[in-house]
Amino acid sequence: MNRFMPFLLASLILLLLLLLSPSSPRAQGCSASLEPHFSVYTSTTRDGTTIRTSVTIQGYARVSPLGCPQMNTATHNVGAQNVLGSTGGWNYSASGCSTCYFSLVNSQVIGGVPGVIYPFTYNGV
Repeated sequence: MNRFMPFLLASLILLLLLLLSPSSPRAQGCSASLEPHFSVYTSTTRDGTTIRTSVTIQGYARVSPLGCPQMNTATHNVGAQNVLGSTGGWNYSASGCSTCYFSLVNSQVIGGVPGVIYPFTYNGV
């Protein structure tokens, strides 16, 4: 038996163990998160029987960690909900880059009846 044979056999066993052992994924890129920094503003006005509501969402998102290559092509959008009585709903912006600044306004106008309460529901995402 060659004197290098035990060394070769041990090296092959070690190599097989390393290749077959469970380990964390490698070369999968970075794990990124999108941190939103948005504000929602509302306004309501009345002029006689006309009721006007406005919902505005403004802000941006921050990607963590910075420089994550997978986020170079990521997109997102924002939405503003404005429901006055039974009128209105959600409006959404076009998609933009992962860190783009967004400003979106959703406005509603209805003719109100004196003495009737019109619920105003708003939200932003």
